[in-house]
Amino acid sequence: MNGKGLVAALALTAATAACGPVLSTPVAPAATSASAAPPASAGDPDVVDLDHLPGIGNGGGPPGDVLAAAQGWAAAHPQSYGGLFLSGRYVYVELVGDAAAELAQIRHGLSDPQWVRAVRAEYTFAQLQALVDRITADQAWVKAQGIQMSAWGPDPYRNRVGVKLTRDDAHWRSLLVARYGGAMLRFDVQAYAVPV
Repeated sequence: MNGKGLVAALALTAATAACGPVLSTPVAPAATSASAAPPASAGDPDVVDLDHLPGIGNGGGPPGDVLAAAQGWAAAHPQSYGGLFLSGRYVYVELVGDAAAELAQIRHGLSDPQWVRAVRAEYTFAQLQALVDRITADQAWVKAQGIQMSAWGPDPYRNRVGVKLTRDDAHWRSLLVARYGGAMLRFDVQAYAVPV
């Protein structure tokens, strides 16, 4: 969660952690079966579309060199990197652009390349973090509007900026969308506010 009460759920290497805090645990929500593979994109079983992510299960973790390779590639390619999360033994890297070609670059030289998969993303992590930084710097305006946010930050599972409001309030959402645009925002409710 962002604000002064942020606690990152998964420690990433300095390369990706320097990009900013994460809103939620970068581990996909539980599915009905942790071993079920998500539906693949047409033509490439290792590239998944964002709308297929709810079917990905949790558990396990990839070999250490696989995660390190994905994080290293992310640090060197901020123009393509959209986020990263773990599911089962896989590292899913959200990629903006030619996901299949970028996945091949990430996998190059790995002893177990099958544990890295790609997700087609709409926004880079840098774009998401820039919006998070804007919202963070704008807290005086947020408070002046009476909006109560308990958390905000990049949501690597949804490739959006997650904003947690203390209640489901259409007026608050409309104010935030009018100020920041709605394309990158995703709203949830969390019943308590974190002081900033």
